[in-house]
Amino acid sequence: MRWLLIVAALAPLLWAQMDCNRIFELRKAEIIQEADRLERAKAELEDLRRSTERVLGGKEARLAEREAAIEAKLEQIEAERARIEALTEENRTILENIGQVKDDKLVELYTNMRPSSAGEVMNTMEPYLAARILYALDPKIAADIVARMDPPNAARLTQILQEGPPFEPPE
Repeated sequence: MRWLLIVAALAPLLWAQMDCNRIFELRKAEIIQEADRLERAKAELEDLRRSTERVLGGKEARLAEREAAIEAKLEQIEAERARIEALTEENRTILENIGQVKDDKLVELYTNMRPSSAGEVMNTMEPYLAARILYALDPKIAADIVARMDPPNAARLTQILQEGPPFEPPE
């Protein structure tokens, strides 16, 4: 009977032990399922990370290509701007030379004219152009021409000559 008493006393403990084992087995299956789910999620996350890196790598490569193309275009534009500036400066020099040749021809023309004829022509000429021509002439020749001009025109021309070059009408 002692044996029965011992068995009776230990029975609840055995049942409890069996219950614990069953609970642990059930929880073990749940834990394994959760571990599998986490492993799959980890694998999906890794796949997503790799695909994101591929996409970003492609975008970075395209961005680098575009930056290189823009830099090349900027260099072309800068080279073209420098070429245009050089041409502009060359054209400015040519125009100055043409202007000087033209002025030299006018000076030569008025130097070879009789002062009375030159004075009559300058009476009808725009005063700033007449001043530019007189300024370039030898002072003795210019004086002879001004002396043969109408007094109001000669006075106006003297006033313009007094202001000095450049002889341009005021705006």
